[in-house]
Amino acid sequence: MRAFLCLLLCLLSFGAVSGQSSLYRHYTVKDGLPGATVYGILQDSKGYMWFGSENGVTRFDGKTFITYTLRDGLTDNTVLNLYEDRKGRIWMLTLNGQLCYYLNNRFFNPSNDTLLARLPPSGYYSIPEEDRKGNLYFTSSSSVTFIITAESIVDKSENFAALVNQKKTDSFAVINAIGDYEHLLLSAYGHSFLKHQDSTRHFLHKQSIYEYGSSIAAIFNDNRLPTLKINRFLTIGEDFWVCSVNGAVQVAGFKTARPIMRTYLEGIRVNLVYRDREGNLWFSTEGDGLYLCSAHLRPGEHIIPGYENSSGNIRVLHLDNQGRIWAGGEKNQVFYIDIMGCRQVFLKGDISNVSAIYDIISDKKNAVYIVSNDRFIRIDPFTQYQQNLVVSSSNRQLLASVNLKSLCIGPEESIIAFNPFGFIIYEPGTALALQGFLKSKKPAGNQRIFTGHYTKNGIFWVANNNGLNRFSDDTLIPFGSDSIPLNEPISRMIEMMDGKLIIATRSKGLYLIEGNKIVQMFSVADGLASDICNRISMSGNKILVATARGVSLLSYDGKLHPVRNYTTKDGLLSNEVNDVISKNDTLYIASAEGLSVVAEISSERSEAPPIYITRILYGEENIGPFKTVLSYLNKYLQFHFVAITYQQPEAIEYRYRLSGTDNTWQINKSGIVDYPGLKPGNYTFEVQAKKYNSDWSKIERFSFSIQAPFWMESWFYAICMGVFLALAFVFISHLLRRDRLRKFRKLGVQNRMIQLEQQALSALMNPHFIFNALNSIQHYLHENDTLAANKYLSLFARLTRKNMEAVMKAEINLEDELERLELYLNFEKLRFGSKLNYQILIPDNLDMDEFMIPPMVLQPFIENAIWHGLMPKNEGGNIRVIIQKGVVSTYTIEIIDDGIGIEVSRELKQNKGLTHTSLGMQMTFERLELWAKQKGKSVQIEMEQLSDEKGNSLGTRVYLQLPFG
Repeated sequence: MRAFLCLLLCLLSFGAVSGQSSLYRHYTVKDGLPGATVYGILQDSKGYMWFGSENGVTRFDGKTFITYTLRDGLTDNTVLNLYEDRKGRIWMLTLNGQLCYYLNNRFFNPSNDTLLARLPPSGYYSIPEEDRKGNLYFTSSSSVTFIITAESIVDKSENFAALVNQKKTDSFAVINAIGDYEHLLLSAYGHSFLKHQDSTRHFLHKQSIYEYGSSIAAIFNDNRLPTLKINRFLTIGEDFWVCSVNGAVQVAGFKTARPIMRTYLEGIRVNLVYRDREGNLWFSTEGDGLYLCSAHLRPGEHIIPGYENSSGNIRVLHLDNQGRIWAGGEKNQVFYIDIMGCRQVFLKGDISNVSAIYDIISDKKNAVYIVSNDRFIRIDPFTQYQQNLVVSSSNRQLLASVNLKSLCIGPEESIIAFNPFGFIIYEPGTALALQGFLKSKKPAGNQRIFTGHYTKNGIFWVANNNGLNRFSDDTLIPFGSDSIPLNEPISRMIEMMDGKLIIATRSKGLYLIEGNKIVQMFSVADGLASDICNRISMSGNKILVATARGVSLLSYDGKLHPVRNYTTKDGLLSNEVNDVISKNDTLYIASAEGLSVVAEISSERSEAPPIYITRILYGEENIGPFKTVLSYLNKYLQFHFVAITYQQPEAIEYRYRLSGTDNTWQINKSGIVDYPGLKPGNYTFEVQAKKYNSDWSKIERFSFSIQAPFWMESWFYAICMGVFLALAFVFISHLLRRDRLRKFRKLGVQNRMIQLEQQALSALMNPHFIFNALNSIQHYLHENDTLAANKYLSLFARLTRKNMEAVMKAEINLEDELERLELYLNFEKLRFGSKLNYQILIPDNLDMDEFMIPPMVLQPFIENAIWHGLMPKNEGGNIRVIIQKGVVSTYTIEIIDDGIGIEVSRELKQNKGLTHTSLGMQMTFERLELWAKQKGKSVQIEMEQLSDEKGNSLGTRVYLQLPFG
């Protein structure tokens, strides 16, 4: 197939040319290369590409270039060659002849490697050879030759010079049995060693390729092989390559009977060609950076029509039953490609017309039909005679203004041609038959026809601007009348072997329909290159879709499945694709730039790309893969990872997860994942990658732990628990001591209350009071006033009993206290008669049961009012006791008398020489305060003299504010 394509392009009789630039990905300084001149190329064991340049060495992962220079440990910024040995050391062969190597992310040179420090001075070194034991054989431009073993450096310069002089031929020397290397082959040019060594024993000399074996013989000769200014020659697989100032020449299958020569990058100074493990070709150049040719592309496999006034725009493709590939473009220009080459077909008609070719099909008899704005041409398969199907005068008027846009095979091998107003059916061997609906009439409304398809079971589908319709009995029946409507603009339809129909639309991708139902919708979200589909074709179970953003290759097994997409990065001339067909696993892709011929990527699953975690940032620190115990102080973790591939690296897909947080796989495209605010604990980060046609790669892992802060450590918990227990012990001890003290004080208050109550009882029942009471009873008996004596005795008994009951309680309700107080006032009333009057005033709405009071606290105030206020007055007086509800859980008691007043009473006591304070009043004050203190509250006691405006005494007022509740 490749040979056919080369022959094909050599036979382009109408000026076809090859478009080289779109075959390659071109990397320059703008993309990250350290310099425009690139020398050595190497793919290391991990898959990274290394490039030596005049400004350092750079490593490439498919997306990013990382450059290393003298500052990083190189011995010279000009790196000519690269080599990786069995130990994983990547040797940098520099211009100044000082060796260095890269291992485990570090450079080793004579300043930090004792073995390299012992190297003899020399010119630049060639790529070394390595024997079975891992010994490295180096030779330099100044004929210095030595062996680097695991422990030493062995200088072999004299031995090599002697052997070379013995066996030197015109341009190369063969050195046998040096050290443990059976056949060490060195190429010589003039009197100095070339920097190239070829272990496959093939050499270029005077436009001939020589092979060294038991003898030396020329196996290929071609005068097109370059002879001057050769930069490098080498063998890659079955191909021999020559790199020169005029590009790179490949002799494919140079040891076979029919080798094929191809030229790459003609006119560009190529230093080296290198094939990576994916089969891609890399070209290093002098002054023009790097070129990458993908494994499925080859030069010269583009056809850009070069006939007169051509724009190169190819609109439609067709593969006929004879294997010919037909192409139609602008200005009614058509060509086809067969085994003899590429031939242009000149259509009959007005050559000044500038209409375009819109569709090409062929029937079972290999007749070809072509439609344009004003032509409907049939080309006879045997005579190549062109029959214009619209030449008759009766048809010309009808068809002169119609724009035929699409063709399909109709019933009984008829041909159906569609225009915006309807369709025309041509039956082979007959005159043109006008059997389309609406015939020559313009349809009502905006019913524009696009295309159609006649199925194997006789259903005629027609697409107009309202979507898909079934044509039956001269009527268009919209698809989906009993299901989902399909009202998108349709570009093309194809029928699968199982009878299902694939509909390509202008805005919603693909529809797969069966009968009158949509069974699948396929769009960008499912892997389609674009939802704008221009054409669709079929090859076996493969579906090819031409879209506005490239070509989509799908597989079909009753449903559509994505395989991969092709774009300009894969060698297409343009992403705006008009049509696409497949032949012999080769894609022919039509665009406005011409015809691209691209080898189809196998639908078989390829090997998953290797993936590496390249960088781990914790806060601002790059911890790499080595630091696994992280401080809790940083809260931001970022992983950088990359999968190594050079075919569509932008299509790489990643999935990752972090065990310890969530075991669900997450999809990623960027190769960067952030984890802010991770909690202390143990984690494992896992990541995988896959290409468009591979399974998921092996899992790359990084396990780490985030230390807990000291306040979350077990020892800190133990200390805190100990401190807490100690504080709790101190606090509880304090509470217990305070509780004991409170109980002790309460007990003291209770004891004091008991003492005061006993003293109060003693005060109330003092002998003087009892004596006066008994004397009064005796007086009533002497006067034979038994009724008064009995009444007095009864009051005395009741009062005594009330006093004895009250003293047994800490507090009583106010109602009981007032009842006892009234008994006392009645008792005194009997003694003093009209000289003593009293009132106890209580509001009707006052609930007396709500108020509590210590027993026997009001009587001392009443006694004080009687004896020190009223009795000194000859006429006696009045006492009022007023009970009221106060504010904020308090009530008030006022005792008011109209006696002589506090000041007069105090003067009378002083005149009599009495200066002591009433013990009863002191005890009463103390009892009230202790009682309130037990409740956690307070009392208010006020005593004041009442006076008129002139200052004359009007009596005494006692005010008590007591708590309740």
